[in-house]
Amino acid sequence: MFDTKINTNIDECLKHFQRTQGRAKIEQLTMILERDEIGSRLISEHSVLSGEDWRKRREKMQKQDDLKYVLEELTGDDLDKDTKEILEKRYALFRNVYEGLISEHLSEFNPKIQKEPNLNILISDIKSSVPVIVKKNNKVEWDRSIQDQIPQILAQIFAVWTLKNTQNYNNMRGIDSAQSYLLMPHVAQIISLFRIFGIGFTKHVKVFGFRIGWKHISDDLFNNLVEVGTGEGKSVILAIVACVFALLGMDVKCSCYSEYLSQRYKNDFASLFQALGIDERIEYGTFNRLCENFLNEQCNLRDKVRDMILQNKNSLDQTNTTVQTRPKVLLIDEVDVFLSEKFYGGLYTPSVLIRDPTIKNLLSTLWNNRYLPPLRSIKNTSAYIDCAQRFSN
Repeated sequence: MFDTKINTNIDECLKHFQRTQGRAKIEQLTMILERDEIGSRLISEHSVLSGEDWRKRREKMQKQDDLKYVLEELTGDDLDKDTKEILEKRYALFRNVYEGLISEHLSEFNPKIQKEPNLNILISDIKSSVPVIVKKNNKVEWDRSIQDQIPQILAQIFAVWTLKNTQNYNNMRGIDSAQSYLLMPHVAQIISLFRIFGIGFTKHVKVFGFRIGWKHISDDLFNNLVEVGTGEGKSVILAIVACVFALLGMDVKCSCYSEYLSQRYKNDFASLFQALGIDERIEYGTFNRLCENFLNEQCNLRDKVRDMILQNKNSLDQTNTTVQTRPKVLLIDEVDVFLSEKFYGGLYTPSVLIRDPTIKNLLSTLWNNRYLPPLRSIKNTSAYIDCAQRFSN
């Protein structure tokens, strides 16, 4: 509550500063603040500053908005003339749908009486048109029909994202560069998303189960790794991928090494997730927390182990494993950190605290008799005998 009040006061001060000093001064202030971590945090948390920051980013990222340049610089598997042509055609489809939706909704939007455009029909169209993924034999059913819909689904989701973030555009409405204040995806982000969803890949033709030298365009969905440069909108890509999978009926886990970044990313896109009705299907968290949640999905392992010990059993009670769960997808931010020794391949060592009077008495006895010969003398104490009987299994 205290933080909210302070942030509200800061917002009001910044708006007053913008009205009285103009855009040029806001730009100067943003340049000063972005020099350190605290300033960067202020920029991300306050719309007046983030709007100016976004406009500057768009100016710097003009190359990323050049489709020809992006495709020429794109590297990776299965990239040839044919696959790049597919990416180009899919991007044209995306752009046509996206720009049409933005133009249509902004033309009907009246900022004097509306906080944001009315998106009810668009969101309803998204939900009704997106197919639901089926899981068979522990494998997700993904085919060409789903892949073909990806450009349109992305265009619709991005349209909702853009139209739910029009506050900076509203403030600048009427000036020539107002469009620069809209949150809009750039080409590199869209091409990255296409690749994540398996667009623009090839696979070998099989005859009677044997692979031959010919290849054809793949419609498969597979594990993928996409490299995006610093400042090129990685969090946006992550959130939009999460939206698509969640709309397709999957549970999405977005993992990051930093608790602060996880929370910030989640907050940045919370309004989008809520608008699409998928916020309960998308979970952001650190590697450790998501791992813990996954292991405890059907039961709380710590509680189960604690109960087993305190009830003097030698095995865990059986849990209900027939609970139906949705297909899951894991999205990893900063995968290089995940692959470090600290996480990937490291031991997961959860612990549980056991409280019992006999344990407390034994610990007190051990401390009071800490100078006795180690084990033989301790085993003869009543505290040890009581504890051994209490936990005989």
